[in-house]
Amino acid sequence: MQGNYQLNYSLVACIVLSSLFLQSCDSFSTQVTATPEESTSGNPETTKIVEREEKLSTREATALGYFEDLPIELVPMIFSEVEYPYILTCRQLNHFFYELITGYSQVGLIGVAHKPIAKMQIPTSDLNKCIDFRKLSCTPKTIPSFPFYCLLRKASNLPQSFWPYIPNTQIHMLNLRYNKIDDSDLQALAKVLPNTQVHTLYLSYNYIGASGVQALAKVLPSTQVHTLDLSYNVIGTSSVQALAKVLSSTQVHTLDLSYTDMGISGVEELAKVLPSTQVHTLNLYGDQIGDSGVQELAKVLSSTQVHTLDLSQNQIGGSGVQELAKVLPSTQIHTLHLGFNQIGAPGVQELAKILPSTQVHTLNLYGNQIGAQMKQLLKEQYPKITFSF
Repeated sequence: MQGNYQLNYSLVACIVLSSLFLQSCDSFSTQVTATPEESTSGNPETTKIVEREEKLSTREATALGYFEDLPIELVPMIFSEVEYPYILTCRQLNHFFYELITGYSQVGLIGVAHKPIAKMQIPTSDLNKCIDFRKLSCTPKTIPSFPFYCLLRKASNLPQSFWPYIPNTQIHMLNLRYNKIDDSDLQALAKVLPNTQVHTLYLSYNYIGASGVQALAKVLPSTQVHTLDLSYNVIGTSSVQALAKVLSSTQVHTLDLSYTDMGISGVEELAKVLPSTQVHTLNLYGDQIGDSGVQELAKVLSSTQVHTLDLSQNQIGGSGVQELAKVLPSTQIHTLHLGFNQIGAPGVQELAKILPSTQVHTLNLYGNQIGAQMKQLLKEQYPKITFSF
């Protein structure tokens, strides 16, 4: 019965939208069309999206009556049955729908100065394309307003001049890798983050230091960020300590601190708070934490939510992996990376003994000089585990 109801809803939505198409075809004066007009900035990217508006009738009629007379609550229900690309097509056919969908009463506005006044929320879950701003020549003054505020979900290499306007956008993924961001830049970003929808933040391969991370740590609990990548920044021990102090008050569940020069004290502070956090994916690749660092982690891993752990290239030897092996059966870890360490065949043997008692299904031991015979033995004994040698 429920399936029939869903079919009926979809059918009603199609009828309403079909009537819109028929009405717009019958009366050209009610159409909103897109043309490649020249913009004042001469920007080719802007030119593609600039639209013009024909003279519109004061009332928008359909076979079912006037759209203005429909209860506003009914319109989102209609659109919930339609994929968003088709909704975008609808905005070009009818002025009433254009304003309803975009929040703009005027067509073809450009620049961040023109914020939309949304009439309703329309589901846009299928808009997942990442826009790389390095491939655009838009500035805050020339970027098309509707796509920037209403359509943009994932942004890569977003220039700093756009950052103050992120709170009014729908951006939830912000990729700022390789952007030469320094401490002052991160401090500027930290000021706007709490008012944004950003939940995934990539900041790797920049020039971020202690003061930048400390500024980020202060606001992190008041943001929606759940995935944070600070890898390949020499942020040092003090920065990791500042981050550790607030981590339990944040939504962060995926944390990448690879090659951050955190030191033993950094991993000690991180280990102390890990059980009280939501972190389930932890990447400490290349942090040179050694056996003592692994031992600190091993003390708390059983009390954490961590299921994916990367400890590659950390100078881990036999004693470190033995401590890890002792607690592994009582953890949630299913993906473990131990590549490029000094574990050796004896260490792998200790690890192999407890594997049947663990949840591990993916194990990376690449670069540990464990020998061809040991590799073959592991594959034969544990065919359900995916090994990397």
